[in-house]
Amino acid sequence: MAVKFHLPNGKVSDLITVTIPLFFAKTPQAFVDIAGFFQSAKEGFPNLKELAKILWKYPESKASLQMLKEMRSPASFSTCQYYSIHAFYFINKEGRRQAIKYEWVPDAGLSMLEKERLPSIRRSIWMKKWKRGLKKDRWDLN
Repeated sequence: MAVKFHLPNGKVSDLITVTIPLFFAKTPQAFVDIAGFFQSAKEGFPNLKELAKILWKYPESKASLQMLKEMRSPASFSTCQYYSIHAFYFINKEGRRQAIKYEWVPDAGLSMLEKERLPSIRRSIWMKKWKRGLKKDRWDLN
């Protein structure tokens, strides 16, 4: 999820989030390598030897990849929790910098789909419902 802020000085700033509390890559190269593995896995079964190489090269990614494996699909974009990818500096009017990590939590609460339902849900219908939920549901920034 991303939110675009149009700042008073005319600049634009984006806040980017993911639905997993630990981002799987600490460096740009780790991101490219791991994303490449997942892209190649779309073409068939994942190559377990390649996965082992990735985990050996980037052991810090193991915990987040395990979380991804265990995650359930959210009922909509508006019923899942979002986490900042990195820490950011926010600067107040007085110029004081504060390092933060943030979370976005839906006011309506979290709602996940049961694994048994996933095969029966057509992707196009699901995406329409996901997007519709974003327009009407409220969020808190923590």
